[in-house]
Amino acid sequence: MPLTALNRNDDAHIVGFKHRPAEPNVLAPGIERPLDVVYDLRAQHANDPQRIADASHEVFKLAAGFYLTILQRAASKALIPKMVNALKAYLNHDRRNGEWLIRELSNWEIIAEMFLQVQGQEMPKLARGLVYCAMLTIYDQEKASLTEYWRGVDGQPRQHAPGSQRQLGPLGNFILLLLSHIYDVKAFTLNLPSYFQILARFASLGPEAREFLLNARVVGRCMDFFFDGASPYRAFFSDMTDLGPLWTREQPDIGLPTTVNQKVRSYFQALQEKRRLHHLASAAPKYKYLMELVSACVRQMQVLGPNRSTPHQQLDASEAGAITGFVSTQESDIFIPEAKFLKKFIAEGRRNRSMLAVARAHCHYAVQDADQVAELFKTVQAGLQDQDYDGLRPFLCLLEVLLETNHEHFASRRATWLSLFIESVKGNAGYYRCMETLFEFIFKIVGRNAAVREWFYSN
Repeated sequence: MPLTALNRNDDAHIVGFKHRPAEPNVLAPGIERPLDVVYDLRAQHANDPQRIADASHEVFKLAAGFYLTILQRAASKALIPKMVNALKAYLNHDRRNGEWLIRELSNWEIIAEMFLQVQGQEMPKLARGLVYCAMLTIYDQEKASLTEYWRGVDGQPRQHAPGSQRQLGPLGNFILLLLSHIYDVKAFTLNLPSYFQILARFASLGPEAREFLLNARVVGRCMDFFFDGASPYRAFFSDMTDLGPLWTREQPDIGLPTTVNQKVRSYFQALQEKRRLHHLASAAPKYKYLMELVSACVRQMQVLGPNRSTPHQQLDASEAGAITGFVSTQESDIFIPEAKFLKKFIAEGRRNRSMLAVARAHCHYAVQDADQVAELFKTVQAGLQDQDYDGLRPFLCLLEVLLETNHEHFASRRATWLSLFIESVKGNAGYYRCMETLFEFIFKIVGRNAAVREWFYSN
């Protein structure tokens, strides 16, 4: 903290020291110096910046441990915003702080306690912000190891055998540790956004992060997680041996996870705990960040259409060595299944951001296969037929992206799709709320898309 920040706002009566001039080096001899000035390492060891940096790192470890174990659980949370901002400043200042925090959190019991076991939403949100800040600070140093992790000795992609020796930094290990427990999150459906937001924010860091997740079969595992019992590939995706050996922080320095003596609990305490776990497991799941994660990873793949052109939804099209397809055929099968299964996934996109992310991802991947394009429109038809007016928007968003994609498999079917869509609109003429949603979509798509506007003019 700058020395000039003390006693600036007429707070001498609070801190017990007289006012000082703006420049601390010209203090009057009669004014007593506060302890933080007397023992300031920056002034005592100005010629030894490494010692100052080491001391700053130790201060961060103590402050982070205090925040995670005490302050965020205190009844009075007035100081939390300032504390979080200070911790983020330390994370941005020294990369070691980010590495230390990620290493300390590389323990599934800590992750579950901080992000999944809680019933409130504010504290996990602030903790996720700290994790994201730590990932940002160390990503540039680790992205090379993320790419090399999945490659063989000759530099070619390969499948890893269990127990093989590979070098992976704390960030990559932390992400794989999260992914290896994806099916354990089923017991905490209330806090699904906390889990998948961390993975989605990691995917947003860069192309290396997205390729790292693609090699870890994250799309297949997320879709298998969503379809649950309806998925035929649960045994395949639940086998985590392809992730390789992962290390866990067995004895963290931050004082977590919290240990509770189950034997001394009263019957009432056990009943309250049972009710709490039931509340966490029975909440309606929200898949917003799961959809964003799947979309970012799928759009990282360099999928080519019939004329070798790249879809406009492509992320980092110029990135060398990008993945051109899923690691396993099971992922392709479960990502675009039959319309009756895909309809369930599309319907969960209740927010504009998530429904647009899902639509772009499916249209991007379907560029290479005419049958998959046809299956996507069948999904739109099924949604328009089965959904009520408040459930039409995700399917209309998918139809909009289908109409806006100009590749051969899409453009050649545009007129047929519009004709079938108008027939669906006529079939819902007696439902006023539904017609209001459909007309709103027609006005929007006609104003945005010139090809659709020409079709309406000619028909």
